Amino acid sequence: PVINAYIARAGMDIINTIGVAHIRDWHTILGQHLLDGGLARGLRVLGRNSMREKTANTAFLVDDAHRVEVAMHAKGVVVAARGPVIRLAPHFYTTLDDCDVALDALVATIKS
Repeated sequence: PVINAYIARAGMDIINTIGVAHIRDWHTILGQHLLDGGLARGLRVLGRNSMREKTANTAFLVDDAHRVEVAMHAKGVVVAARGPVIRLAPHFYTTLDDCDVALDALVATIKS
């Protein structure tokens, strides 16, 4: 469909304007913030702890990931249940405050 081509072109324009290198740099900051913030909050990280070996996507081991995902969505925080984990997947438009809100909501949801 033609509309999809226009949407894709607009998305590529945004990425090209910001620059892939700048997006990667921001992803590194976001990913490290999620790692550090998750560990500081007592969350269990699944995967690499080095931003040289991972993307900004960060997975936290939880009991009943599906229940946690549904509860997080009800709080307005978009996460993804993947097997035994909740995955936080920030992008170039995500702020550090967004990450903290998601981490705090995750901890509160796990405790409830």
